[in-house]
Amino acid sequence: MGITVAFAGLMLICVTEDGKFCPTAEAGKNTAWVIKAYDDKGNDTANTPCGWPGDKDNMTTTYVRYTDDYGNNINYPLNPGKYYLNVYNSSFSRNKIQESINNLPRLHDIDSKFIKIMTPLNPEYLLTTINFPYTVIEADRVFPLEIDSTKPRIWWFPSNGVVPPTHPRYLSDQFLARYKDAMTISVVDYKNNYPVVTVTTQKPDLLLTIINEAKSLTAEKKGTYRDLPYLLWYNRLGLWDTRTGECPEYDVDAYLLRCKGADCHQPGAKVTTFWPVMRP
Repeated sequence: MGITVAFAGLMLICVTEDGKFCPTAEAGKNTAWVIKAYDDKGNDTANTPCGWPGDKDNMTTTYVRYTDDYGNNINYPLNPGKYYLNVYNSSFSRNKIQESINNLPRLHDIDSKFIKIMTPLNPEYLLTTINFPYTVIEADRVFPLEIDSTKPRIWWFPSNGVVPPTHPRYLSDQFLARYKDAMTISVVDYKNNYPVVTVTTQKPDLLLTIINEAKSLTAEKKGTYRDLPYLLWYNRLGLWDTRTGECPEYDVDAYLLRCKGADCHQPGAKVTTFWPVMRP
């Protein structure tokens, strides 16, 4: 038995490690901050992160998805708020972090001008906070997969052309929390301590995905490259080594995540519309 929780999409994730704790609503747990992309109230400042002109198709919706034991595909929209995962039969006293977690991007790896995450995070840029218990932490497969045996996977690097020691490299598009002995999990609203979703399974490994996805996003073509400007939604959450201390300006001195090749970004693949990013 077991339940794997996959976090995907526009999220900033913090895992508690030795000597580093996440600022959570419940001490000693991990945190996923669900990031707001595009403000439907017409806030021009919110809709132009670091000077990049977003549009209404960048607006995100958060879902809890899984297939139950009867084969029904459940797609539950999660309203903005504060939640925690209640995982029954979870007995970890600390995280067990696997090496694959290094396949998730970190903000300071993409742009070295990034100093640190603001504490607390500006609530204007957050949709939802999700706390989840200690467990085995890892990343899913790297993206994209090989198309055939003659084509290697795509390597990613910053758009300034300067390759730091951490790049080029493969990247994964999902963060995984594996609760190997769990049979029941609930997504609980902190406000009233009410479980909005509860799943009980007899499957050997049930996958429950929490994803913050957009209607439509595409990578920008720069010659033979593709740049992912929507990662700039994350940049507003930190302090920067710039004149103002705010994020660098898009198309001036902001570094984006870049890949080479027409198949390095697939707009139709919902799970890969955004990457979850690890807190530095």
